Amino acid sequence: MTKVALIALLAGVVSITTGCAFSWVKDGVNEEDTQRDLARCQHKMEVDSVKGGYEQDYVRQQQLLRFCMQEEGYERKQTK
Repeated sequence: MTKVALIALLAGVVSITTGCAFSWVKDGVNEEDTQRDLARCQHKMEVDSVKGGYEQDYVRQQQLLRFCMQEEGYERKQTK
């Protein structure tokens, strides 16, 4: 496992165990539209993961998802 992947994994474990929660937010967008955009980006991430051979690479999948949501104008913010 690369150093970057290990750090990302540890950061994820720490955020889960400490109760930190994050949400995708965009001004003027309601929860329903956010969930729709998130579902669209998750589907795109899954397709791109298969095409790129990243099916087992959680860190790369999360990067793809993050890039997609950011392209849609969302920011990931801590909610707790």
